Amino acid sequence: MLKEEFLRIEEIINISSDPYKTKKKIADEFGLILPEYVNFMTEKYRKSQSPISTITSLESSPVTSPHSPLRSPPLKNRAPMDNFERQLINNNLELPSQYFTKERHYPRSPFPRPDANVLDKYTEPKTSREYSQKQMSEILENNYSSLPKWVLDIIYVELRALFLRTRHLDHSTRNLMIEDIISKLFPHFAKKKENKQKIGFMCKRFQKVFDGWRSKLWSNIVFAYQNSCTNDNISQLKSKVSVSTIFRQWLTCVSNELSEEMEKALQNVIIYGISCLSEEVDDDKTARRNFFMANTDLYTINLDFACTDKIDVTRSMELSHYYISAARSFPEDDDEKDDDDEREQRKHKKKELRRLQIKEATGAGGDDNTLRFWKIFNTLRTKGIENKYSWKLVGLIML
Repeated sequence: MLKEEFLRIEEIINISSDPYKTKKKIADEFGLILPEYVNFMTEKYRKSQSPISTITSLESSPVTSPHSPLRSPPLKNRAPMDNFERQLINNNLELPSQYFTKERHYPRSPFPRPDANVLDKYTEPKTSREYSQKQMSEILENNYSSLPKWVLDIIYVELRALFLRTRHLDHSTRNLMIEDIISKLFPHFAKKKENKQKIGFMCKRFQKVFDGWRSKLWSNIVFAYQNSCTNDNISQLKSKVSVSTIFRQWLTCVSNELSEEMEKALQNVIIYGISCLSEEVDDDKTARRNFFMANTDLYTINLDFACTDKIDVTRSMELSHYYISAARSFPEDDDEKDDDDEREQRKHKKKELRRLQIKEATGAGGDDNTLRFWKIFNTLRTKGIENKYSWKLVGLIML
């Protein structure tokens, strides 16, 4: 069956006016990497390792660390793609090496992500007792709303590595990034359908943790700006900004010393935050909003942070697959504003329709007291339990 489908795709490629472009478009659509690209990058790497090219290109080419094999090919001397990038150039800041896809997803890693090393057993540090995946499933099922600290630590290591790669999760209604981390760490727990809601509960909790980390990162940047960077230009900032201080809380999960590429990428994130503060001196809220809406994750999204737990679930994740809740503000168009307006209109129509239905049901003109009465005595039941104010006079007063 699959053979016939692939032959049909091959036929489409062959009859197209530009087979390579057609093949590339199909590869991009399904998140694949073309063999030509792999061959090109392999050859490029081979040449970079030869003694002659290494000597002649020490000054012109940045060093590739063995700790970060997932290096993205830099886009040198390219034109800015949106208002954010034009602002970077105006402020003499460095452009990220990559840009969003046409669908405004994160760019795909230029090399396959390394595999995760999920453990068959986890060890509780205090007692050195080992727990199988089945036993871990029982712990999570019984304590999902209040996990033991050592279990939380297993998840936090991966979440910290995720935060270093992206400060934006996928859309909050889905929470697939966190869900995938939990599911990969504890596959026996995740495969049970009855645990779906429990995973959802855990994801919401960890999303709040992630939001708290965003606030903490911003506080660290503000502190650095107020204490040492207020009157400095960009060239001076690079020597003053301390990545290890500002990202200390999250770097505890990284097993090896940061490569030069990682250091530079995280430094660019910090410097952009400081530039936001310098432009909005008296308005910290606007500076913060500008910082996160710009989505500096493009500097760090495909870096290769190896974790101290050596499980490396986050390291293995291809983040271009996820729908990002804040890809960028894209101020040159009004797509997001239109979406917001459309949502507000739908909400208003739904509210009006509900009011008309209540008026028709009560037959009493729908005044406020009647609407309250109708609402109380027509409360939808959830899992067989009525609203706690149903059938009580206090409910009419408090609603």
